[in-house]
Amino acid sequence: MKKISRATKKQKQVEPIANWVNQSGPKLLAAFMVVVGVTLFGAVAALAIVFPTSLKVDGVAKPTTTTTTAKQFPLADFSADYKTTLAAPSATASAKLAPITPVLGGKVIYVDNSARGAKNGKTWANAYTSLNDALIELKNMAGVTIEIAQGSGMYVENFTTGPDSYGCALGVDDSGTGPETTNVIKAKFGEQPVLKCLKGNGFRTVGTKWLAIDGLTLYREPYAGSGLEIRDGENILLTNVKILGARNSGLALTHSTQVQVTNSLIQGALHGVSVWESSDNTFTGNTISNNRCTGMYVYGANTNTFSNNLIYSNGYECGVLDYFVGGVGVRLQQSNNNRFILNTIDNHPAGGWYYEGQWYDTNGRGIIALAGSTNNLVQDSIISNNPLGGLYAEAGLDIPTTYTNVWQVNAGLPTAASIGNASADPLFENAAAGNYHLKCDSPSRNAGTPGASYANEPAPNGGRVDQGHEGNTPKAAKCPTVKNLIPIEIAD
Repeated sequence: MKKISRATKKQKQVEPIANWVNQSGPKLLAAFMVVVGVTLFGAVAALAIVFPTSLKVDGVAKPTTTTTTAKQFPLADFSADYKTTLAAPSATASAKLAPITPVLGGKVIYVDNSARGAKNGKTWANAYTSLNDALIELKNMAGVTIEIAQGSGMYVENFTTGPDSYGCALGVDDSGTGPETTNVIKAKFGEQPVLKCLKGNGFRTVGTKWLAIDGLTLYREPYAGSGLEIRDGENILLTNVKILGARNSGLALTHSTQVQVTNSLIQGALHGVSVWESSDNTFTGNTISNNRCTGMYVYGANTNTFSNNLIYSNGYECGVLDYFVGGVGVRLQQSNNNRFILNTIDNHPAGGWYYEGQWYDTNGRGIIALAGSTNNLVQDSIISNNPLGGLYAEAGLDIPTTYTNVWQVNAGLPTAASIGNASADPLFENAAAGNYHLKCDSPSRNAGTPGASYANEPAPNGGRVDQGHEGNTPKAAKCPTVKNLIPIEIAD
């Protein structure tokens, strides 16, 4: 572990330690994961990574400062219905990307692991019993739909198609040329089949263009690879997808563009979503919660739009060595001109370090901007119950924020281009149970940007868009009375 000087240990400021953890923590974690692997083979016997869920100082537990308790998702439980209603994109979101609409009506390949017919994929009765067989047939074809039944249980396979022998390939490495060439991998209507990859890197698409994935559940062991990586992809659509469990990221976008992720659920990973050197992508109407460190990790990524997402309770098990680092809703690093509109970001627990009688708090923030991240706009959102601050930017940086409710902030709100913001309890129905619907008397109702569209909100709607992930959607609060938020500026 990197040694810290005596002078650094004795300083009283919180932020220098927090910055060091934010910048060095992921590298240290990766390094020590390797050490632990060596330990298991008997080469090293004295090292271990501990991820405590409670903090202790001199043997005494340090009380948590969060107002709700982050809970772990039962990864093996697929009986509950976690499906959410697709949120309509905000009219204020970027209009740069046209919706990806696959052209259906071409060849269909059927998959059902309970089928007992000829196993040629031509009908449900004669469906392939292995998704891998269908993917092999799909290779070098375009405009094809693979339809998968829930079948007799989880599809546990090695998936041998594609150029990457280390992961389970979904789709093919061949590139389409337009919507009519889109290949579709979708669930049978009304069902949600579960796929489990047995390879180390998890599910992947590499160099794929024009692919749609709809209605699938992708399951990974909590400490094995990523859930789904889209690498060098373009024009890819994910809808109604559940990604549960992963050692690394639940969903990772790497060097990809024109990817649209909607109405999906991502839980149980290290980072819920990683956007790595990828631009011009959209994330709309997703739930990203109960991931071990970060809800969204955005690195070297520009001009992406994040709207109507619910991001909460990430960071319940984020550690470096025997220190609990704490959680972050959205982490921005070397990323510019991204837009966060109509999101709810709540309950990311703080962690800390203990040196020579001094406690240093770390993380526990809604959005942080680090190392060259500029002009990332936050608008019409709710950022609440993050004990060390709703928004935090390194020295010289800022997070322009407008018409956003930042509640329970200890570290203040960046001031540049901050208009119409307020700080008041948003009054969720039951945040402890994951119900972030606004009560009728919530101050975040009818408190978004004046003139922004609220056309998708049910009447009576007060004539102004609600803040948060349900704003300008059919799920917005339908209340007989109207209560408007009185804007107050928040100083550092």
